[in-house]
Amino acid sequence: MKADYKWCIIKSYYAMFHAAKALLFSLGFKERRHFAIAAVLEDLYKNGRLESKYIEQFASAMSSREDADYRYTYSHETAEIILDAAEEFAEMMRRMAKMR
Repeated sequence: MKADYKWCIIKSYYAMFHAAKALLFSLGFKERRHFAIAAVLEDLYKNGRLESKYIEQFASAMSSREDADYRYTYSHETAEIILDAAEEFAEMMRRMAKMR
């Protein structure tokens, strides 16, 4: 079976994107655009509600997804990193949504 690192990166990013979008919806935001969700996450960080590592994970995943999708640049290592980050990120978004 051939591993598909490109799809792993893309799906991991979108797991993060939808987890963040769900948190933002729970906070009353209705934003759906990628850059705007990143901006709201940055604002949560500035207000002390989110650690900087989650901003970095989201930005890294977004960049890796763009590389995989548009530049056909991806690797096994990147896929593992983004998949691990997505699991941690999604869990944090779930916890934050429950605490709101």
